[in-house]
Amino acid sequence: MRTALSALLLIAFLCAVSASGAAKSPLDLQQTDAALGALEPIIGDFPPNVHSDVEKKAVERRYRKLERTLDALVAKNPRDAGLLLRRGELHCMGHNLDVPGAWKKAEADLKEVIALEPRNERAILELGTLYVNTNPIYAPKAEALFLQALKIRGNGPPLEVAHRGLMFACYYRGKMKEALAEAELLVRLQPSNTSYRKLVTVHRRVKLCLRSEKEPAPARRKRKHEEA
Repeated sequence: MRTALSALLLIAFLCAVSASGAAKSPLDLQQTDAALGALEPIIGDFPPNVHSDVEKKAVERRYRKLERTLDALVAKNPRDAGLLLRRGELHCMGHNLDVPGAWKKAEADLKEVIALEPRNERAILELGTLYVNTNPIYAPKAEALFLQALKIRGNGPPLEVAHRGLMFACYYRGKMKEALAEAELLVRLQPSNTSYRKLVTVHRRVKLCLRSEKEPAPARRKRKHEEA
């Protein structure tokens, strides 16, 4: 009996050690987040903030190193939404740097996060932004994601990034009324943002042009000598 109990305790101990070894440590996450944060101002947007091929190669080495770290962590924790989200965000940065295959990897990771956590606002916004900044053909998918994020937010604080993405998605889809409404909302949220004010002006002009194209041309009035 005592031998059997000792064996069970040993098995339990080994399982605990194995689980603790597979788990991510706080230090791993702190270092990963610090590395992601350091890359954000450089390749967090397009075009990336690099000014030479030498600088680009140095940044790509940092990107690849962090990618290997996250790949190892995800391999040990394949259903960890937090790790998948971090890796998806990294691949979005890689797409901005024109790293081959980064776009598909970003999409796959972010989709997996949303499958695991359907109300993960950060993943939904990241995927929507990836779509809307890639090509107008992805505008319908982007619009659906931004609307989903706004629905999740509900009556909470305004979600500026969702409204901005929705404005572009609607614009690409030719939904000028909705795009203008989003642009005007952005101005109300950020009155001092001159870029938003310019976007409102552009949207109004486009809307007027489209309206004038749809309206029938007015009938030409006959002159007096033509009426006879």
